Amino acid sequence: MKKPNKAQWKGLYEAAIAFQQTAPWKWMANEDIFAVVSPVNEEIGYCSILGKGGEEFGLGISLGDVGLRWLMGLIEEEKADDPSDMVMTPLLTLLLTSRDVLYEEDRKIIRSLGLRFRGRNAWPLFRSQRPGCAPWFLEKDEAIYLTAALWQALEIARRVRAGDLDLQGNLARGKIITRYPSDKGWKERWDSVRRTTHDRAGSVEPLEVTDEAALLLLSNRAKRCSASWEFDIFVVPVCMGPAGARPYYPLCFMAVDAERGQILHADMTEPWLTTSEKRQEVIRFLERSEALPEEIKVSSQDTRAVLQPVAHALGISLRVSRLHRLQEAKDSLLGYLSSGNL
Repeated sequence: MKKPNKAQWKGLYEAAIAFQQTAPWKWMANEDIFAVVSPVNEEIGYCSILGKGGEEFGLGISLGDVGLRWLMGLIEEEKADDPSDMVMTPLLTLLLTSRDVLYEEDRKIIRSLGLRFRGRNAWPLFRSQRPGCAPWFLEKDEAIYLTAALWQALEIARRVRAGDLDLQGNLARGKIITRYPSDKGWKERWDSVRRTTHDRAGSVEPLEVTDEAALLLLSNRAKRCSASWEFDIFVVPVCMGPAGARPYYPLCFMAVDAERGQILHADMTEPWLTTSEKRQEVIRFLERSEALPEEIKVSSQDTRAVLQPVAHALGISLRVSRLHRLQEAKDSLLGYLSSGNL
């Protein structure tokens, strides 16, 4: 991990202080989205100025195509209550918060720069979130990008306030203004964007050869029953990982008997599994089962895309449905873990 040097931290805090003093949330809404291209690696970040609702103040940057998809879904209030989507979205953020929210490492940087802040929503907190990981300290390239994004956000906000720029509804119409660096300074362009979806029902990734062999063996020797199972793969909002390293949120693979409510399987893995690796987890669970069910119900097209080739190979019916029994088990698990029992 390449940490920012003192000069880079100084530049970032100067940009954050200017952002705080300008308070662009007074006239900018969270839905006034614009894009900024990273001067480091040319990645596009989709920016939202936070604070119009009077709760969180700062700047959020959703990175790349994944970030854009999540942001558009949030604006359109799709999956707004699903924490898994946010956890798997790469983000950079500045939040203006209270001193007690900062870690000692944050306060140490502030002291080294000779800076002082006082009061609520006055202390800059910078964080990086990578897919499946908890928010963590910035690396060098992220600090450089966030510094640039803050200054470009202030330029965008200035023009909106002056009436020279209108951002309302542009994203819904498939347009976004993009600020980008050039040899002659920062320039801008209007880009076209389109909504991509999670619906993979028509484009399921094929099985690996080793998975096909394992399923053939399983199909030949497994017992069958008339049971219906509920199955889900979800993010568990409890940090894991070695001390001092970027913590992550594990994935939980859970199966419940739809009639009895009995938990048949619950196992946690690292969150960055590929589709093939997720299928291998499912196959290992099925291999340990006493019998294969007649039906498996899942809650989303994403989970269906993982299970579909497995279920097809084993002659198991698969459908998307509400998972009442599994939700009860999930709530019980999350309540247990949130109480510190891990």
